[in-house]
Amino acid sequence: MGCINDKASNLEKEETIQKDQQLNILPYSEEFKEQNLPTRPFRLTQSLQGGGALNEFRGVQFSPDGTKLISGDAGIDVDVFAQVWDVSTGNVLQTFKFKSSIQEVRFNVKDSNNFFCVFMNNPITELNISSGNVVRTFDKQPLQLYSFDMSLDGTKMVTGYEDNSIILWDVASGKQLKTLQDSGAVNSVCFSPDGTKIASGLDNTVKIWDIASSQILTTIKAANDNEFGNVNRVHFSPDGMKLASASSTVKIWDVSSGQMIKNLPDSEAFCVRFSPDGKYLITGGYEKSVKVWNVSSGVLLQELKEHYSGVNNVAISRDGTKIASAGNDEKIKIWERS
Repeated sequence: MGCINDKASNLEKEETIQKDQQLNILPYSEEFKEQNLPTRPFRLTQSLQGGGALNEFRGVQFSPDGTKLISGDAGIDVDVFAQVWDVSTGNVLQTFKFKSSIQEVRFNVKDSNNFFCVFMNNPITELNISSGNVVRTFDKQPLQLYSFDMSLDGTKMVTGYEDNSIILWDVASGKQLKTLQDSGAVNSVCFSPDGTKIASGLDNTVKIWDIASSQILTTIKAANDNEFGNVNRVHFSPDGMKLASASSTVKIWDVSSGQMIKNLPDSEAFCVRFSPDGKYLITGGYEKSVKVWNVSSGVLLQELKEHYSGVNNVAISRDGTKIASAGNDEKIKIWERS
């Protein structure tokens, strides 16, 4: 009977691998178990088609309870859409139509029935999901917004622009608090978890700013002379001690010293995000896939291949069980631990 059970177990394992290969998912890595990370791999559960047939998705975020997803797309001389999705069914719950490309979307931390739509060339706008109405519009901002982030407590926003400026916003009033001047177009901005610092990414450089003093604390050369590409995205770890940068390679840095901790192999990426527990890193980029990495070892745990073009952005639910990836292929993929 033991032999029969072993054969049955092997057959089940082969069937699982075959199913994974059909989904273009790499075989499940034992690193998940060895590093005390998620005990199950991520699998595709939803493929969402946006409202704009020729548009690419830029912004994506899960609601605090993980039941909804908001998205924003971008296009040239076409209508663009911000949409609200039911995660379990993939149905559209609400759609908003605009004329200006959407760079990012973010739920209002104080009221998850509202979310913010961040445009490239129009003022930041707060929208109500239930009514489908505009709640308010923020102060006018410079043209060519490249990057955005919101503090974890939902009280502050930060935006980065083509003209090298970084603007700090008060969410309650919609007013600008201060402006920092960087040395190049600001491709990425990110708050530290405690809200006291901002990281900015531009050309091959990452800077960490102290918000209170407006001073640069650390400057990191994120790409060597033999590496190419701008810093596309930066993200702090949940404890604020590490910072990840995405460019021609993904690197993890010590925030206090500015020293590199990890240089992930074959990791060219456009977006990067730490998991809520800080144990793994989610990246997406030009290779048309989403990758899950072990932060401490730098090992690739899983590669999710369902997009037909580059991945512009990734989001992860608060409980770490779901990933959403926003693609150039006009699709959003939702992945869940099975």
